Amino acid sequence: MAIDRPKLNKDLLLGMTQPAATDWDNTPYVDPTITPYPFDVAQAKQLLDDAGWKVGADGVREKNGVKLELKYGTTTRQIARIRRPLCSSS
Repeated sequence: MAIDRPKLNKDLLLGMTQPAATDWDNTPYVDPTITPYPFDVAQAKQLLDDAGWKVGADGVREKNGVKLELKYGTTTRQIARIRRPLCSSS
């Protein structure tokens, strides 16, 4: 909810795909009634607060003395990522 996935799709992937709703998208097991979470920063913050991840003095969320760390992984051989680099040298 904290990431504007439709905008990322439009700007970085040239609208060539759609944000996934589940890990099962594009498989025979997909449930078409499930939709992606909407982009809603306020709701994302509330969910983190409700789960006990409070904003620390340095602005980083933490819980029980552990700072929140998020990792992101993706594929690199998708044609949309090959055609559109994330940055340019110009």
